[in-house]
Amino acid sequence: MCNFAHAMRPLVILCTVLLNGFIALENGLVRTPPMGWMSWERFRCQTNCVEYPDDCISEKLIKRTVDRMISDGWKEVGYEYIITDDCWPEKERDRNTQEIVADRKRFPSGIEGLGEYIHDHGLKFGIYLDYGTLTCAGYPGSMNFLEIDSKSLAKWKVDYVKVDGCNSPVEAMADGYEKFGRLLNETGRPIVYSCSYPAYIPWRSNPGRLDWGRLKTNCNLWRMFGDIDDSWDSVLTIINLMRDTQSTLQPIAGPGHWNDPDMLVIGNFGLSLDQERVQMGMWCLFAAPLLISADMDHMNPDSAEILKNPLLISINQDSGGHQAKYIATKNGVQLWTRLLADQPNTWAIAFMNPVSGGSTKAISVALKDMHLESPPLEPKFFDLIDVFTGEVFGSVQLNEMFTVRVNPTGIVMFKVEMHKPAYIAHILLQYLGLRNVSCPSSNASALQIDVDAAKQWSLGWHLPLNDEKCVHMSFGGDSANSFVMHGEKGPEDITRIDAKKDLGIWLSPNLSFSLHLEKSAQKAFAVLRMIRRTFSRITRTDFQILYGAYVRPLLEYANPVVYSGRTKDVILIERVQRAATKMVAGLKSVNEFSQWWCKRTWLF
Repeated sequence: MCNFAHAMRPLVILCTVLLNGFIALENGLVRTPPMGWMSWERFRCQTNCVEYPDDCISEKLIKRTVDRMISDGWKEVGYEYIITDDCWPEKERDRNTQEIVADRKRFPSGIEGLGEYIHDHGLKFGIYLDYGTLTCAGYPGSMNFLEIDSKSLAKWKVDYVKVDGCNSPVEAMADGYEKFGRLLNETGRPIVYSCSYPAYIPWRSNPGRLDWGRLKTNCNLWRMFGDIDDSWDSVLTIINLMRDTQSTLQPIAGPGHWNDPDMLVIGNFGLSLDQERVQMGMWCLFAAPLLISADMDHMNPDSAEILKNPLLISINQDSGGHQAKYIATKNGVQLWTRLLADQPNTWAIAFMNPVSGGSTKAISVALKDMHLESPPLEPKFFDLIDVFTGEVFGSVQLNEMFTVRVNPTGIVMFKVEMHKPAYIAHILLQYLGLRNVSCPSSNASALQIDVDAAKQWSLGWHLPLNDEKCVHMSFGGDSANSFVMHGEKGPEDITRIDAKKDLGIWLSPNLSFSLHLEKSAQKAFAVLRMIRRTFSRITRTDFQILYGAYVRPLLEYANPVVYSGRTKDVILIERVQRAATKMVAGLKSVNEFSQWWCKRTWLF
């Protein structure tokens, strides 16, 4: 027995090592890039709370940031980590426990108390350590104290730790960071692990100096370059580094493991509005962590709008985790493409002008030039949605040229989606009986004809209602099949007036208005249900097209005559309108819808 146990010992050790590595790789955290706030770039290592009471690294700064993240809706859009960078501890460890201790004057509640405050507000608690003997600012480092510090993080209920690499030997970093990752896992506390050591190793000229597989196995995210500054030169330098090293960095990015080009400096002093759009747009294309470093009490509205942009955030948080590819430079403008996974056949593309002088640059391309990955479905018709405005720039085919104009140090960025009316037009057209349409796989050309017709019809109706075509009519006249129009001069027989024959309404003498309204409303409800089943969430722009093409005509045909006494018929039509209203994200209330409708504007 003793000999058998001795023989099995190497296997047990091997299994333990493999298990530790597996846990580090699959801790289940940050399956999309982390979003939050980090203190360093804006507040650095300001510890003079007498002269700078609002800006020093302190409990007060962190708590007011937490309060603002809640009150201004940052948490609601995804920013959840609150990370205190360097300069939070005392200059010496606790003499008895050897633990790192928060500065007692600047953090009177201690680190545990600060963490409780953050957690009580539904946010996540992040903190800074350094693998070396000292932090970059000269505070206690973690070398020789890795086990103590890992247990401290768990005791403080930390959710995120950034481990810097100052004052440590480069050759010891890979082993040291891996060891600390294992120790974090052994605590049982789920902690996002941000590793900075790639930024300290000169790997760009020789990527083989870093074991990238090992890095990905042991860290959730990692810094690759030096610190960002609040300047366009700094932002552009990082973008160009991401471009130049994409063959190394792109393959290792993905759910749970992210390349970190450093903090967002949007909302500070050094960038113009165009340049802020560039940083946010490119960081979202990179699938980079979105960690704001700004004074949240003094965030200007334009910068806040960029940082909260729902289209940009959805691109950044796309579940596929694909990092964008640099495609080419055309007329001095960089072309970038990112494959998205949350919707089939969807991409993000960008045109970034790095030049600070001159006028706008005009770029003409086709989607096929952007190297879209994965074969698109038929029909090859796509919407270009401007991510900064949410408006549809245009609908194009893969080989169709389009032109954009890019400001100096600016960006034009689109989300590319299959044209939604095209995507379901054959289903709706078949249901409505408007035409026999083949499914895309068997007869794409027939579908394209129907799609083009539906698209042109829909776009043609996005106009103000022509009041001259809105008249009050009733049965009458000298013919059983005629009805009269009531105007200022009295009843007129519409069948005898050529100018009025294009109203597009035909009535049978046997028509029952209430029955007609009921059947048309039933069909409209059925179409709405079909749209709801097809899309779990639909934007207002997309819904406008579908509603205008397939629902509104049914209501117009159902209600050509308004009878003041037919209240139940009016209510029936309004039920359809209310059902449609509830399907559109961002539509505030039924009252608002009704007001728009009564004013005869084309909401849909």
